[in-house]
This record gives sequence, structure tokens and C-alpha cells, in this order.
Amino acid sequence: MKKKDLSRERTTIYLTPDISEALKKSAMDEDRSFTKQIERILKDWLIEHGHLKKEQ
Repeated sequence: MKKKDLSRERTTIYLTPDISEALKKSAMDEDRSFTKQIERILKDWLIEHGHLKKEQ
């Protein structure tokens, strides 16, 4: 039986082509995967707006 990975949750989002391309380029520029780049951007925004605590 396969164990469920509780550290990640699959989410589907729809992006306009221009946003998707900009994200792909920024991910390549920062040597990250597309998914990790989206996660970094969202995490930074959530911390900045007080929705997520900054990790120490």
C-alpha cells in the first residue's frame, strides 16, 4: 500500500500564457523548478501580508 505524502498537496491553477511564460523564465533564471518558483512567490506574498509566519 502506497503511503500518502502529507508534506505536499496537489493544486491546479489556471494561468494566462504571459504569466506562465514569465514564471517559467524566472524559475530558470533562479535555477528552480516551475512549481518551486510558484511556491516561493506565494510564500513570500503570504509572509509579507501576515498570512504565514516567517520561518526562523
